[in-house]
Amino acid sequence: GVGDANGIRAAFLDGGAQTRLSQARAMWAQRLSALSVRLPDAAMGVLLGVWFPYQTLSSRIRARAGFYQAGGAIGFRDQLQDMLALLWTNPERVRAHLLEAAAHQFEAGDVQHWWHPPYLGVRTRITDDRLFLPYVTAAYLRATQDMSVLEESVPYLQDAPIPDGQEDFYGEATPSAVRESLHEHCLRAVRSVRLGEHGLPLMGAGDWNDGMNAVGREGRGESVFLGFFLSAVLRDYAPFCPQEEAQALLRQRERLMDALETHAWDGAWYLRAWFDDGTPLGTAGAKECEIDGLSQAWAVLAGAKRAEQALDSALARLVDTDAGIVRLLHPPFDGATEPGYIRGYPPGIRENGGQYTHAAAWLVAACAKLGRMETAWSL
Repeated sequence: GVGDANGIRAAFLDGGAQTRLSQARAMWAQRLSALSVRLPDAAMGVLLGVWFPYQTLSSRIRARAGFYQAGGAIGFRDQLQDMLALLWTNPERVRAHLLEAAAHQFEAGDVQHWWHPPYLGVRTRITDDRLFLPYVTAAYLRATQDMSVLEESVPYLQDAPIPDGQEDFYGEATPSAVRESLHEHCLRAVRSVRLGEHGLPLMGAGDWNDGMNAVGREGRGESVFLGFFLSAVLRDYAPFCPQEEAQALLRQRERLMDALETHAWDGAWYLRAWFDDGTPLGTAGAKECEIDGLSQAWAVLAGAKRAEQALDSALARLVDTDAGIVRLLHPPFDGATEPGYIRGYPPGIRENGGQYTHAAAWLVAACAKLGRMETAWSL
């Protein structure tokens, strides 16, 4: 009844609920005042300066319950990507998370794709996760100049083999007796990437697009996107290495970029990948996935020679102004091509030719990198 409700309300207020609410409001006011964004579009300024930082911390990082990542697990690449949004407002959180992520790297250099703390998670044959450790570490170092983090000692996870014929293994991982610095963890991640026939990284069971899990299932398919991403990682991390190590990383980058220009250029844009049997994916004239935005965006972000033309091709073929979306790839998979479970989505939905916003944001960043600010703003 009303009396009971009033009594409960009074009990909460007497118990300090109003004080706690005031403290919560004060905490968020302090946290969200760290970044101020002033733009001609006031609504966009509020999104970038208030709403996105709030949602990143409260939903993505604390709860791990974003709009459709509601499982509560920590994703290796997912939450490392989220940390990029906190570099200038909460660098201590980024530092701690770098060490947490490193502690979920196996001795072989690969990582748990996701985990529930402390170590219950999944080991996969996905290839890109591990590279987000040196990528975000380099971004943290550029933002903070905190070189001491590289000396922090972190254990690996003991290797637990993925059974033959399976793409992953779910279970409780065990910390290893082997400990190394964060710097060595980053180098181990880079060195663990294997190359294929064209001198480009093997795709494994996915290379950021987990839905393309059948492209390199037999262990021979290569990823053009991963070639560009690894090239960017090598370039970004090398300045924080001793001279001899830095030179080795930059020589590796040069070889990768040469291989990409020699084998991956398709006349007006870069291929997406090669299947195990050598069939190209993302090639001109294909009825499915003629062009993929990941390769074109990261060609720009990695500094490829033909990046301008690749970006032009992506903008012309992937931006649908009528629908208001930036497609991940086009046309969608709806025929004989079997790239993996991406085909489980209807054509034009999510990874199967719809907008997948990580990739759309990378295309915006590519435009900005080349000085195309009006295009970046319109996207």
